[in-house]
Amino acid sequence: QHEAVKAARLVLSMTLGADALLCTETSFMSRPWLDMAEALALSIDPADKALRTSFLVQARSQTTTWAVQVPRSARPDSQNLDYANKQWGGQLAQFYAPRHQCYLDYGQNRTAFNQCLVNGAVAWNQDVDGTN
Repeated sequence: QHEAVKAARLVLSMTLGADALLCTETSFMSRPWLDMAEALALSIDPADKALRTSFLVQARSQTTTWAVQVPRSARPDSQNLDYANKQWGGQLAQFYAPRHQCYLDYGQNRTAFNQCLVNGAVAWNQDVDGTN
């Protein structure tokens, strides 16, 4: 187990380093994708905050968990989890690195590990104001 934890810490460190590198070039970042989703929603109806939220939640889920995640679940809500994942700058540090941390924190406790994954996925999917 000690070697597994050591390896997981290394993967976490590499993930954060890769994120920093990817964020040096706009074409490797998640932000342009999210900005396009927001712009499309605003072009349809600039006053419709629910539409903006929906577009941003969908844009975030389409590049990570595939299905929109909700907090009611004890495990990720998708049979196709990570079906279309992207390793974009911003997503590595804000979505995937916390997943690696879940493994470090709860790897031996499947229930707690799954709940940690769900909590992280919900936080990422619902963060339409860009705090994550």
